[in-house]
Amino acid sequence: MTFAEELISCSQEIWQDYYTHPFITEMIDGILDREKFCLYLIQDTLYLIDYAKAYAHAFIKAKDVPVMRRIFVDMSLIHSEEDMMHIQYLKEFGYTEEEALRCRQLPGCRDYINFMLRTASEGTMEDGIMSVLPCALSYYHIGCRCLQKAAEKGTLENNYFRGWIDEYSGESYKNVYDRSCDLCNIITKDSTEKEKKRYREIFLESSRFELGFWDMAYNGK
Repeated sequence: MTFAEELISCSQEIWQDYYTHPFITEMIDGILDREKFCLYLIQDTLYLIDYAKAYAHAFIKAKDVPVMRRIFVDMSLIHSEEDMMHIQYLKEFGYTEEEALRCRQLPGCRDYINFMLRTASEGTMEDGIMSVLPCALSYYHIGCRCLQKAAEKGTLENNYFRGWIDEYSGESYKNVYDRSCDLCNIITKDSTEKEKKRYREIFLESSRFELGFWDMAYNGK
């Protein structure tokens, strides 16, 4: 088992709550309140700006040039993939990206960002990457589950959230997922068990903040 697979395995108890979260299940059924989806898009747009800053801290701390290049490409891929989908949906709600970025961060978004940035700025390069990995990895699993369940239930066709589902279950995002797993395995190949224990703790804490983000999106606070 690779270390990325180990991290995913140890977080499954938390991740199962993503899969059964009403925000996700109602997207699958196509019945999620669109105002909740709009709030999610705005908060996620704000989140992604600081998400990139956490990657930037890791980039600065990387001592290996190939790893630096990987971090830079991965950060760019995540933004290019997600930004376009966000912008397209936000336009339907009457928001430009600039207007969304002027909105207030809700506590679930702010607390998550603060954890990532604190971990990335105060910790090692590896710590910073561990803090951003749950988002990059879990979204592919959620996207694939949404696609599978919606297809089984017959709710995929004409589903308003089909664009979101296709984004995170598609080949382009699978590339992001694979690269993120590869980066995780590369930077931890010589890590001690003590270091890996810390990485697991960071990964699990970020996974908990991910769950809090879904709660915030659904409950509006």
